[in-house]
Amino acid sequence: MNELGEGPARLMNLLSEGYLEAHNTATFKQAETFNRAQYILTASGNKVSRDSILCGMRNIHMLGRSIVKSGAMLRGDLSSLYFGKYVVVGVKTLICPCFLQGREPQRGGSCSRGRSGSSGRSSSSGRTGSSGRSDRGDDPPTSSYVTLTIGDNVLIGNECIIKAALIGSNVVIGNNCVVGERVVIKDNVVVKDNTYVPNDTILASFAKYAGCPAAYVKELPESAQIYLKHISHQQYKNFVPEG
Repeated sequence: MNELGEGPARLMNLLSEGYLEAHNTATFKQAETFNRAQYILTASGNKVSRDSILCGMRNIHMLGRSIVKSGAMLRGDLSSLYFGKYVVVGVKTLICPCFLQGREPQRGGSCSRGRSGSSGRSSSSGRTGSSGRSDRGDDPPTSSYVTLTIGDNVLIGNECIIKAALIGSNVVIGNNCVVGERVVIKDNVVVKDNTYVPNDTILASFAKYAGCPAAYVKELPESAQIYLKHISHQQYKNFVPEG
């Protein structure tokens, strides 16, 4: 199945003015299948594509029940990455720590094809799934890069570039979005498709943003917390092996 354009794209199309009414439709409940041989399934429930690229794997910490899809790149070689539960990283999406303003970023270590640690809490084994190359010793350099933390129930669409400092819980980021350096996205936020969030921006809670640069669109009701949490849960639940 071609992942690109599926799943998150369908969800984001529904995240319109009437998304509260649409959240429980058949589209949200539709299963997305994957080839079991192309994914690593960990004991804590992470589903990591073998075609993803994990740099500095010992510094990528995942609490479990998350999905990293094909072509995604996680730059743990620059600084540590922390993921809560039910985090979905879309196809060909880059997750990269930000660097401090006014300081030159340093190059990190090597990268390896997808593997997540067996505990799901940290991919600290230093092993790879298919290439057999070792990634030990790729500690984050003592540089200007800042640890990136992503909360629980976060859906990041396809072909995004994420360089935020913090992404809260119950957040949906659409396809083809760019989140700039040191951005802070608070809890219960929707970022629509094709949105550019400039460096050092803070996106307030319970709000929807869109455009280039990102602009405030509307306030979300307090009930949005329930529905936004439900989106990532449904994505995880319905992302199942073929057959």
